[in-house]
Amino acid sequence: MTEVTEQQGYEISRVTDKLNKLQPVHKIIKIFGELRAEDMWRNTREVLNKYIRPDQKILDVGVGLGQTTKTFSEKLHLNQKNIFSIDLGDVLMEDSLKNGYSLAEGEKLPFEASTFDTTLFIDMLHHTKMPEELLLEGIRTTKQNGYIVLLENLLGDSWTDQKKGKITQL
Repeated sequence: MTEVTEQQGYEISRVTDKLNKLQPVHKIIKIFGELRAEDMWRNTREVLNKYIRPDQKILDVGVGLGQTTKTFSEKLHLNQKNIFSIDLGDVLMEDSLKNGYSLAEGEKLPFEASTFDTTLFIDMLHHTKMPEELLLEGIRTTKQNGYIVLLENLLGDSWTDQKKGKITQL
């Protein structure tokens, strides 16, 4: 696992301390996360099946506990060796994702340009102060003709699926 460095706008130790205080309730969080991941899959599977192939190299920015990435990778039959994920806090609970996991900030990804076929931003843009910088880094590390997948599951049912998720080809 790669270590993260402090950058303007973040107090990484504060984030890590806050997440560590959640240890006693991790079982509840894990169950809730798995249910939420299944719900996200039901709402986005048609689009994801259209754009993501099992052989692709994928980056998940802001993986969190990892339930959504694990669910998507199982449903899409992705090769676990081709899944890379980053987050600020060391809270990943899904062992299947640990080999490609790094502690890093999304605004300064520790990957070379044009590395990934698809970059995922799942339920995380609302957590950042600098979403534009995150997206620019996602574009930088995604191959030409690759995909940037933006999914936020915070919107009400009155929104159409097109407005809830956005996939952009580079």
